[in-house]
Amino acid sequence: MSRLQEYLNTDRGLRTALWLGKVVPPGLAAAGITVIARLSARRRKSSMVSAVKSNLAVVLDTSEDDPALNKHVAKVLYHAGIAGFEFFHKVAHGREALGELVHLPSELLDMFEQKKAEGRGMMAVSAHLGALDLAGVAFTVTDFEVQVISYAAPPAGYRLVNDLRSDHGLVITPGSREALAEATSRLESAGIVFTAVDRPVPPGRKASKVVLFNRPTRLWNGYATMAFATGALLFFVWVVRTPDGRYEIRFNEPIDCADPPGDVDYVTSLILGQAEEAIRANPDQWLMFYPLWPKSTLTERSNLFDDGSGQRR
Repeated sequence: MSRLQEYLNTDRGLRTALWLGKVVPPGLAAAGITVIARLSARRRKSSMVSAVKSNLAVVLDTSEDDPALNKHVAKVLYHAGIAGFEFFHKVAHGREALGELVHLPSELLDMFEQKKAEGRGMMAVSAHLGALDLAGVAFTVTDFEVQVISYAAPPAGYRLVNDLRSDHGLVITPGSREALAEATSRLESAGIVFTAVDRPVPPGRKASKVVLFNRPTRLWNGYATMAFATGALLFFVWVVRTPDGRYEIRFNEPIDCADPPGDVDYVTSLILGQAEEAIRANPDQWLMFYPLWPKSTLTERSNLFDDGSGQRR
């Protein structure tokens, strides 16, 4: 993690970012972020850059030594920077300003209305694509209340971002037993719960062994368990930044967990398959700064695709 990132993860750093978002013109910010992203992508000793590079190498099916990865890393860092700036810029100029940046598809809002009328809970899950902060706050201009299950132990900077989200109508609940109980109750009451599916779980914490991009990793799949327990509709939603600088929210058809096509593990694999498709289509917008596949999983991958005959499957 760079010193700049460490600073931005503090309360003072995030307040500085909020102030900059209010006073810096967007064009100047984009130019500055481009330069910073390109310089940051060259930092070989940066754990953040190393994580992005190792994750992208898997997605793009190449070696971490591939020189072409540097451009992809720079684009990821640019998207992270510009999304962060636009989040603070829009929040600083009022909740209504988000409508200028994020397009909420009427089909999604219609689905929420219909399922609420039917008494069905909605479990929405996503990958760290585009700008989830912008998308989340954009929902608060609607009449829908959304509970977000966030990172369990956020640093001061993340807590400030969560406060900003809460001030704009989202129900932010860092992961805990209490948060999961609240989410279960909300789903049973035809409410909406949101969480991400692609953040790796640290060693020692509860996780499921899953396969993502043909490699084993450890991810939390409590979202599927909750959807099964409450008979909710589970669906994958993601955000893409378009060439004109706007953000589009896209979503797939829901999986009916009151009449599921399989067990929790099977439904988890379906959701992760949808995440793969979205990430593979937009690898330069995948803002995942933690390594999903530690070096030790390379051996596990070999075993996973070896049928014992010496032939790769």
